[in-house]
Amino acid sequence: MSPTPEVKDTHTPQRLIRIPWDDWRDFKHAARAAPVPESRAGSLRQLDRSANIRAFVAWFLHRPGAAEPQRPERTDWAAAARADKDKPSDLQRKVRIGNDWLDFEHAAAAVGSNRSTLVQQYIAWVLRRRGSRLPERPPLDAWLGDAPALDDHHDLVHAAAAVGMTPEELQAAFVRWFLRRPAAALPERPTVDDWFAAARGQTTTTSGATT
Repeated sequence: MSPTPEVKDTHTPQRLIRIPWDDWRDFKHAARAAPVPESRAGSLRQLDRSANIRAFVAWFLHRPGAAEPQRPERTDWAAAARADKDKPSDLQRKVRIGNDWLDFEHAAAAVGSNRSTLVQQYIAWVLRRRGSRLPERPPLDAWLGDAPALDDHHDLVHAAAAVGMTPEELQAAFVRWFLRRPAAALPERPTVDDWFAAARGQTTTTSGATT
């Protein structure tokens, strides 16, 4: 089977990260050999390095539908990596990641790390480097409060919708409860997972994948 070329994406912003050349070269071939989630099967773009890292970041951030990373066997990519004649370049690599990059900064800080270090650790784990481990992700509430909200009213629209209400209905229900009106109940609070994706402009498909 001939190697699958990386598919160029000219729309998603480029981010700079520092990755050693050997790991970056080997990761190119490991990403092509990595298992692709069934919901994303058939898309060549899922076989490149940026797509692989985006999937890891989405999982790290607990995005709806994001699957736990999987890695290929070393024998699936080692021969192609040894035959790769690309010349080494500087440590800064360009990776295309959208708005998740901003939240990733806060989530990384919640585990005492930074984005480049976490991506380095993830790549080392994919490549099965000795002593490597899949980075442990923090719970949402450990970092979400530090991430910049679009604004409270914007988020409230989506949080209220998650419990079948409008912001106005939610406010009225709270006031009735606060005033101890007969039979008034404190409105139910949704979990962050119930509204976060919608508030950030993401949609969840019927297969559970986030777009």
